[in-house]
Amino acid sequence: MLRTAEAAGYTDGWPGEVSGHDGFTPVAAAAVHTERMRLGTGVVNVFTRGPAVLAQHAAALQHLSGGRFCLGIGSSSDRIVERWNGIPFQKPLTRVRETIEFLRAALAGERAGPGGFRLEQPPTEPVPIYVAALRERMLQPAGELGDGAFVN
Repeated sequence: MLRTAEAAGYTDGWPGEVSGHDGFTPVAAAAVHTERMRLGTGVVNVFTRGPAVLAQHAAALQHLSGGRFCLGIGSSSDRIVERWNGIPFQKPLTRVRETIEFLRAALAGERAGPGGFRLEQPPTEPVPIYVAALRERMLQPAGELGDGAFVN
């Protein structure tokens, strides 16, 4: 399907993540079956995976895709975060902002966060970060810190 889509001229593939497959596995499959498509997560949430794990995913997929990966992140919803995963859904704006700041440092090969996390193999190509923003308050960090926004 991915080869057919790419041959037909599709330029991007951005699988989502809710209650089906996770957001990263389809991107990994797409990275090995396509050559030109830009690939991204559309979107994964910042509560169910810590920023270090998100950085690891992003670095691995940027390597695997040859620099075609984009990381789409968002705060998700109280239903998914609290009810389905048992994680308190508190201060989503702060969580997104802090995650982006952590990711920027980690993906650049720098130490990130209070624990000083550092990727062993940071990506050689920058990883664009897109932010899911359904309302004005989330558009602010998306515009200030992100490389783009999802506004669906």
